[in-house]
Amino acid sequence: MARLIGINHVALEVGDVEAALALYARLFDFELRGRAGRMAFIDMGDQFLALSEGRTQEPDAGRHFGLVVDDREAVRSALKDAGIRPHRGRGLRFADPWGNEFEIVEYGDVQFTKAPEVLRLLEGLTDLDMFFSIWRLNHLAMVKRVIGRDVKSLKGYAVHQLETDVQGMLWPPLWAVRNDVTAKAGTSPT
Repeated sequence: MARLIGINHVALEVGDVEAALALYARLFDFELRGRAGRMAFIDMGDQFLALSEGRTQEPDAGRHFGLVVDDREAVRSALKDAGIRPHRGRGLRFADPWGNEFEIVEYGDVQFTKAPEVLRLLEGLTDLDMFFSIWRLNHLAMVKRVIGRDVKSLKGYAVHQLETDVQGMLWPPLWAVRNDVTAKAGTSPT
């Protein structure tokens, strides 16, 4: 049996592709992947929205799809500016003029994959970061021993520059993602 992995695209019927692109550009920052006839394709990470001109069905009622954004409140504000009233209730849901129902999900609220292989990958990458940190400390010790503390380089004193460089992690965002995913998984990857 094939395992469901993800969504490639969502197809939306709209009354007018140009009007839909103009409206969605007021609500979201996106890249246009391309166009073909009466269709347009909007990139969303690894997925895309396929807009097709010519709505043939009634407006959606309970059926909807969720879009992940980095700032839900910015979308709420843009909806207000565009004259679109969100639905009442928790979260942020609205219908576009063609009856497509959107639910806006903040990235921090996304249910992360808790697969052990993802957690092991993050641990491996943070181990690599630690390896580079140790290498940088060893390099600093060697430079101090070989050329001394007070030798000037193009950026100032070489040892002082290296001491500044080794203060932090090489890839702080990697550690933040690792810590977040590990916390949401509720387990240690090892």
